[in-house]
Amino acid sequence: MASKDIAEVDAATKLIDDWRLNHLPVLKMLEEKLDGLFKDEGVPFLFSSQRLKRMTSIQDKLDKKPDMRLGGLNDIGGQRYVFADIESVYKAKQLISTRPIEGFELLPKQYDYIDQPAESGYRSIHLVFKCQHEDERYDGLRVELQLRTKLQHTWATAVESGEIITGRALKNSQGPMEWLDFFRLTSALFSIGEQCPILTEYKDYNGQSISASLKQIEERVKCIDLLKAFKAALRSIENNEYAQEYYILKVDYVKRVVNVSSFAFEEQEKASQYYNELERKIENHKNAVILVSAGGLKELREAYPSYFIDTTEFLERVESFLDLY
Repeated sequence: MASKDIAEVDAATKLIDDWRLNHLPVLKMLEEKLDGLFKDEGVPFLFSSQRLKRMTSIQDKLDKKPDMRLGGLNDIGGQRYVFADIESVYKAKQLISTRPIEGFELLPKQYDYIDQPAESGYRSIHLVFKCQHEDERYDGLRVELQLRTKLQHTWATAVESGEIITGRALKNSQGPMEWLDFFRLTSALFSIGEQCPILTEYKDYNGQSISASLKQIEERVKCIDLLKAFKAALRSIENNEYAQEYYILKVDYVKRVVNVSSFAFEEQEKASQYYNELERKIENHKNAVILVSAGGLKELREAYPSYFIDTTEFLERVESFLDLY
C-alpha cells in the first residue's frame, strides 16, 4: 500500500475513533436519566453496563452494507439493563415508551426478540435513542438500549464463548450446525422456563422433546463439556482501582488471561487512545479487547462473563432444565 493510501486510512480511522468516543458521554447521560426513571417508578434492575462497538464489528457491518454510512449505525454505543424477570423487562419497556426522556428521542424502530426470538435463539428487547443536545459533537448521535432478563443474558454471553471455541459467528447463525442447534435448543428451554414464545421451528415441541434433542446433540458434540473446559480465572489485573467509570478488558484466549485497566470519567480520551492501540493488535479468536462501563469489578464480571471466559451460570441453568425434563 502506498504511503498516501496508508495516511488516508490512518486519517479515516482517527475520524471514526473520535466519533465513536463521542458516544461515551451520550451513554452516560442516558444512563443517568434511566436510572432515575426506574428508581422513581419502582422498577428494579440487577445491573447495567455500557460498551462501545469494536472497530472490527463496525467494519463488518459496513462491509455487509456498502451503502450504509456511519450515521446509519444505531449501536455504536450500547446501554444494557438486566432484570430479574420478564415482568420487570416489560414494565421498563412500557415506562420508557410512555415517558419522555429529556435530551433523547425514542425512535420508532424497535425490536422485541423476546416475543419473536431471532433465528439464532437470541432474546432481548432493543430500543434506539437519538440524542438531542446543544453540543454538535453529541447532537443526533444514536445509541442502542437493550433490556433483557438474567437468563437471557447468560444465554447471550455463553454464545460469545461458543464463538471463541468454534471460531465462527454463532450469533449470526453461522458455524457448525450442531453448535447452532445447541444454542437454539437451550434458548427454547429458557423460553419455556420464562413462559415466553419459543423459536418458530420448535413451536410444536414441549420441554421433554427439546431436552431429548439437546441430549442427543450433547452425546455427539459434548458442547457442555467443551464450555466447561473453556474457563479461566481472572489471573492478571493491571489496575487495582475498581471503583472507576470505564474499564478496558484485554483477553488472551490462548493463555487464558484477562487484564483489566480502569479509568476515571475525566480520562475518557486516555481510555479511548489505549483502546485504539490495543484494537490494532487484535487477532480474531486469539485475543479480544473491549471498552465498557460498569459499577465495579463484580458488575463487570456479571455484565461481560464471556470476556472472563466464564459460562458457569449458563451451564448450571442448562443442566437444571435437563434434570427437570
